Amino acid sequence: MSKHITKKALKNISDKCGFPLDVTIKSPMIQIFSDREIIVENAKKIEYHDENISKIRTSDMLVCICGKKLKIKFLENKNVSVSGYLEKITFE
Repeated sequence: MSKHITKKALKNISDKCGFPLDVTIKSPMIQIFSDREIIVENAKKIEYHDENISKIRTSDMLVCICGKKLKIKFLENKNVSVSGYLEKITFE
């Protein structure tokens, strides 16, 4: 019998117990504050950043942020905040 628990099993447990997915399986949590700031929680790494594009890798996806005057406001405990003039956010 395998001791490894799959993501699907953890999602089922989370649903039945009412636990948030970001806690159970460390899935990304994304907060957007107007068109000026985005916080990506449970980020794995920043793949690319300049003043027009930020690409942040999470366990499930790549979060691509396009805009103007983008800056990494903070990076701590797997949380990344990008501020500036946000124009487009995509998930790959």
